[in-house]
Amino acid sequence: MAAAAAFTGLSARWQVRTQGALQHRQVQRQARREAYSVLLADASRARDNLSAVWHQLRDEHADLDETGHLLDTAKSSVHAAQRAGATVTVEGPPAVVDAAYAALANLAVLYAALAAYRACRAADEDATELIATCAQQRNQVRLDMDAFAAAAQAALSDPGLEGRRL
Repeated sequence: MAAAAAFTGLSARWQVRTQGALQHRQVQRQARREAYSVLLADASRARDNLSAVWHQLRDEHADLDETGHLLDTAKSSVHAAQRAGATVTVEGPPAVVDAAYAALANLAVLYAALAAYRACRAADEDATELIATCAQQRNQVRLDMDAFAAAAQAALSDPGLEGRRL
């Protein structure tokens, strides 16, 4: 009888610990999903705003004042993506953080290249190298955002990836 009671007690404690660990993983997964979704949405908005600046600058008849306003909007959206990236840094895992960092860094580089391109247009200077840089950065941002989305999906679908780099 005592052995049965001891076994029942041990079994109940094991169930409580297992249930607690499962609930913790579910809460952590939901927090990660939210952080990843916010970053992806903010980074997509930033990419779209930067693309609008790119297309405006490629138009030789574009109003550079209007382009400046578009650039300001793009800067705000890049900052929003960077703030969202801070949450991803806290949530992890490292493979997702690395992918987020690459996407955010290249969004910032694209913004800087577009701002320099606009300055060259305003000064009526040659912007050939900046045009090439902007085109390359637009492509790199797309690739980095795809890599971030893939890393986030992998982390959410495989709890064994926690703490490992892809």
